[in-house]
Amino acid sequence: MRGTVEERIAWDDLPRPLKQAIEARTGRIAAVRIAATGRNSPLAAIIDTAEGRVFAKGLPSRHHRVITQAREAAVAPLVRDISPALLWHFDEAGWNVLGFEHVHGRAADYSPGSPDINLVTGLMRALAAIEIPPRPADGTAEGGEAEVGTAPGPDSAVTAEAAGTVAAIAQAAGEAGKALAAGNLDVALAALDTARDLAAQGRRAVKAAASGRRAPATRPGALRDLVEEHLRKFPGTAFTPHQVGKVLTRSAGAVANALDKLVSLGVAQMVTDKPRTYRLAAAPASAPGAAGDPAASAEAAPSAG
Repeated sequence: MRGTVEERIAWDDLPRPLKQAIEARTGRIAAVRIAATGRNSPLAAIIDTAEGRVFAKGLPSRHHRVITQAREAAVAPLVRDISPALLWHFDEAGWNVLGFEHVHGRAADYSPGSPDINLVTGLMRALAAIEIPPRPADGTAEGGEAEVGTAPGPDSAVTAEAAGTVAAIAQAAGEAGKALAAGNLDVALAALDTARDLAAQGRRAVKAAASGRRAPATRPGALRDLVEEHLRKFPGTAFTPHQVGKVLTRSAGAVANALDKLVSLGVAQMVTDKPRTYRLAAAPASAPGAAGDPAASAEAAPSAG
């Protein structure tokens, strides 16, 4: 029986074409840290880029468990409310790689009386409520071989993304309907804007699936841009990550990371700690004589070293 424990491969030891394929999707890579826990993937890296942090995991394309990559890509849209979002999925340079939003986390504490127990049981209830497809979306059987008489379908990651986007559009439309019924026109408009943006994204994914092409990869930092746009629509209002995530149909954890990044950039500010709420940061008053001085507002460039 073949084992499932994989030896981690250092970033410097990975094939150059593979690293180039990853960087083509993340943008310029500033630093890489190999994940210390988990042993299912020889590639498991936390990647720092100018647009944010990404978690990449992968297996060689001919690995006997590579089908698990396609299944994880197919499941990702179904669990987007309770897990990091899938940014991209590719099979190039002899490797099959998934790229996710990076979310800080820790191991759950199962000791008696731990508050984590309620969180874990709540998560299990949320998982149980998700309808699981009866078979992998790519038409393969349990052993990883195509079933007899099954023609290869479109890329599983593309079709799964499209299905998840359609579900998110429906959720955003539902939020708009509730807001209209309550007379909250600003929230209704924001939800409809989200549905419009998701519809454009979903249309690109469906067209890609129909033509056999891959959908454009979601760049790192895209969620941060959406969160910032939401804050700018309501500059005087403080939101929890859950509230923003509900409008954007993204996980509260991923939204919290985006908000923390916006705080570090001076775009947002934390209003309260328990519960954590955020709002758009007030624009700083211009100092006399500072207008037009590019040195006064330019961000420090990251070190090339």
